Amino acid sequence: MGSLYSHYEEENSSSNTANLLNPEEFRRQGHMIIDFIADYYQNMEKYPVLSQVQPGYLAKLLPNGSIAGFPGEVLSTGFNVVGFNWISSPAATELEFVTMDWLGQMLGLPQSFLFSGTGGGVIQGTTCETILCTLVAARDQMLAKVGRENIGKLVFYGSDQTHCALLKAAKVAGTGSLYSHYEEENSSSNTAHLLNPEEFRRQGHMIIDFIADYYQNMEKYPVLSQVQPGYLAKLLPKSSPNIPEPIETILHDTNNTSFSA
Repeated sequence: MGSLYSHYEEENSSSNTANLLNPEEFRRQGHMIIDFIADYYQNMEKYPVLSQVQPGYLAKLLPNGSIAGFPGEVLSTGFNVVGFNWISSPAATELEFVTMDWLGQMLGLPQSFLFSGTGGGVIQGTTCETILCTLVAARDQMLAKVGRENIGKLVFYGSDQTHCALLKAAKVAGTGSLYSHYEEENSSSNTAHLLNPEEFRRQGHMIIDFIADYYQNMEKYPVLSQVQPGYLAKLLPKSSPNIPEPIETILHDTNNTSFSA
């Protein structure tokens, strides 16, 4: 797959930061990132399963800050890292430490609140633990309104794609009821929409071009809203779609219902 850094030896100097939001530069870098992720999917089996580094390696490689927010978000979303703990993804875990410290410094928090100090906020041990904490908080908030004697009537909603950890958490929280929103035909057995690297590349380029075109024509859109509150709710279906819509439809609707507003 190579390294993204190899593409930036000349362009990625500090003197080039003025072009970060240039539409064509955004388009070029966006296409590079989409191709980078697609190539990763295409060659995933070539990479080691277990970490090849030592704790603390990433902090030494990162700068103090970055304004390349969108490309970074695309990369992190594209790899869909499940950071259960350090060993499952050292990069994701340590990147969280570093970026949370950036936020803490931006808020002016003392060193004792930062990961680089003796703090670091709250990190749950596992995703299951996080789900349980969230459900317990939601349960208690609702019981404060309806009374604790109604705990058996509480219901959590989830799709058929929901991890079994949600059902376990509901039982541990004492509610024990989980409602699946989707019909059987939309179950996980439907593999028609599984990710294909080349289809991802095609749709990714379309999204990058869509955003670049928006930047390029930003001055054509009204500054003030041209609609009344509640306009979008009238245009949307009353329930979520049963199957994913084509990217062409999504971009067309976004252009007509959001940008035109």
